[in-house]
Amino acid sequence: MSENKTKNIWIKFAYIFVPLGLAMHLLVLAIIAGYRLAWNYVDRERISAKVLVPFIIVAFSLTVLNLYLLAQPMGARYGM
Repeated sequence: MSENKTKNIWIKFAYIFVPLGLAMHLLVLAIIAGYRLAWNYVDRERISAKVLVPFIIVAFSLTVLNLYLLAQPMGARYGM
């Protein structure tokens, strides 16, 4: 019986941490992509930082919104 409880606990953690880890990795990849785009297309370092900061703010806010939506119960996700 304890093996079944352990399996259920791991399944619950997987439902929590897999989307969370995926969201965090995508945030890091988005920041890296924004950095490379800003650095390649803008000549001066100061201007590239001004381009990158809004991109990071948008990526971070979308990640927070994504995590908020993932934290909702399944019924709330579909408007039930």
